[in-house]
Amino acid sequence: MNSNTNASSKMVLIDETASIDLAKRLLQQKQINLGDVVGAQVIDVNSSPTVIVYSYPLVKYRRTATSTELGHCNSSDDAKKLCQAVKSVAGIPLKRRNMIVIINPKSGKGLAQQVWQQNCIEMLSKHANINFKNENVILTTRANEATELAEHWDLSDIDGILAVGGDGTMYEIIQGLMKRKDLSEIRKIPLALISGGSGNAWSCSILYLSGMEKGLDSLQTTSTNMAFLVARGKFKALDLSIAENNTQGKMYSFLSLNWGFAAAVDIESEVCRCCGGLRFTCYAIKLIWCSCATYNATLHYLPLSRDDNNVMSKDIENGSSKNNDDGTNINIDVLLENDLLPSLNTPIEGKGWKTIDLHQNQFFMASQMPTLGGDMIINPNSKLDDGIINVQILDRANACAFTKLLLDVETGEHLNGSAVRVIDCVALRLEPKDGLVVVDGELVEREPVQMQIHKGFLNAFCT
Repeated sequence: MNSNTNASSKMVLIDETASIDLAKRLLQQKQINLGDVVGAQVIDVNSSPTVIVYSYPLVKYRRTATSTELGHCNSSDDAKKLCQAVKSVAGIPLKRRNMIVIINPKSGKGLAQQVWQQNCIEMLSKHANINFKNENVILTTRANEATELAEHWDLSDIDGILAVGGDGTMYEIIQGLMKRKDLSEIRKIPLALISGGSGNAWSCSILYLSGMEKGLDSLQTTSTNMAFLVARGKFKALDLSIAENNTQGKMYSFLSLNWGFAAAVDIESEVCRCCGGLRFTCYAIKLIWCSCATYNATLHYLPLSRDDNNVMSKDIENGSSKNNDDGTNINIDVLLENDLLPSLNTPIEGKGWKTIDLHQNQFFMASQMPTLGGDMIINPNSKLDDGIINVQILDRANACAFTKLLLDVETGEHLNGSAVRVIDCVALRLEPKDGLVVVDGELVEREPVQMQIHKGFLNAFCT
């Protein structure tokens, strides 16, 4: 940690009304950017209470720890007032927060636990004063364990839920949370994914939207920067889709529905897991130039209308209520249903629905976030809570053109030409005739699958 301790030894007298002004003046004198501050602490230096400010300015794309001594105070009470004033001025939480962290040691290259210990613990626990009780720091040992845990956690005093791993770890947590009966309260708790997997779309997307779009291919950079957002304590609404098929039933999706080529790259590249995120690029090139496979399906979709972008799905804002026979009130928790879609066994028909036959398709992806990882800017205009499923389709491109398109995905330039067909919708049904189908990185049965987006249903740590 860099340290700035060139503070005046003059005693500082603080009263209630002057503490905010004093904090502003001292932070300005020390040239501390308010948006970089994650915490403040009172320490005893030579029997004199002193306030230390912890900040994390960007240094070559990554947040780097700096501690600065503001000055000595006349009393512990004065120091505590100044400490609280610093937090207030910097716009960070005043109270000590309690959080749960789920670490998946098998994600990606197996670095999740190391990432947590080296890049996150000191910032979050010591500098941001976040409380992680021993029972709330959990290492998973098997698949779906995070789902089972999330379904039964006592979350009555929890201020955040963190996953350390890949998108699959967060996917498991959300499946468990969405099974709970107290969704109206649970959905208010912000979530964060600390990068520790191969595909870290959640964290890369949020950092991209938070102005920290550089260095997204580095676990050290993305994990540190995501921890910084958690420390700062700000969060925003996050869209959630319900995907469903007859075999798996309901699946709660924050990321994407992939089919054909994109699904094959996601699933079949598991043999190259030791390569980290590079596995996706290598396997994609292999498929393009060696297999030349194309895929066939029918897509039904409901285009985005003018009103869809401002309205949440019914019944999810505050829940609803009804009365018992004796007149007493019963609280009904949040209801989240695909009200725009018919049942899976019912044909898609009705006003507004459109149908496309996908013949010799080479690329299909229905995504909700701007990135799919550090080097895949799939939809640079996507927002966390825009209520849009962005569908991208490519048919009948030769190998050279397809390779160029995938290279252009690294910067989002693939959308500037006419090769990719782009559709913004709020609901869809895909009826695949061949190829793999994947929801948020999880392989599902090759059968009709449909999904509807629900605007801003969850919360995610963000700027």
